[in-house]
Amino acid sequence: DDAGVVRVAMRGFSSRVLPALQPAVSEETRAADVLLLTPRWQSTVLTGVEDVNVLAERVIVLCGVEVDTTAFETAVKNELEGASVHVLPMTEETDLASQYVSCVTALLPIVQECLNTQTKGGVLLQVLVPSKGVYKSFAGISGLLRSAEQESRQLSTQLMGLDGEVTSEDLLERVQENGLRSEDKAVRYQAGERYVLDWEELAP
Repeated sequence: DDAGVVRVAMRGFSSRVLPALQPAVSEETRAADVLLLTPRWQSTVLTGVEDVNVLAERVIVLCGVEVDTTAFETAVKNELEGASVHVLPMTEETDLASQYVSCVTALLPIVQECLNTQTKGGVLLQVLVPSKGVYKSFAGISGLLRSAEQESRQLSTQLMGLDGEVTSEDLLERVQENGLRSEDKAVRYQAGERYVLDWEELAP
């Protein structure tokens, strides 16, 4: 102050020169740095594909699939060692939302059981649902399956949508083939053709 007494002390003070302001980024440049993706069903064919990471256990869940379940369970028992089949009853309600909730509610304990399974070889959970017409909304079950995978590195899931009635033999063949492509998380069949859900880039 005027008397020479120190009233304020600043320690560790340093100064620096501010860098030059960067030029504004144009809208065109900013758009070029944005990657836009949209989900799309891609037609794929399985030919001589083998998964080197075949999982030790397989759990197959049927929910509303039009098939002779007894014949299918017998076929799985005879052809797929270490596989189990769960047939979830569809509610008699005609409301689609009630049917969806019924399927998910019955599926949840099975998912939890798979998460609690201790095995060195891992578990493959294949959930088969109808995908024809209004039942396309059952594809939303994939969200539950993807979340379950985040809980355990031992669990791999796969959702398969079927567009109509199939024989137990055809269904067994599809289950076996898709089990060799466990990285395909969402699969559906339309008129006998196989589709896999993938991402496609969109123009900005």
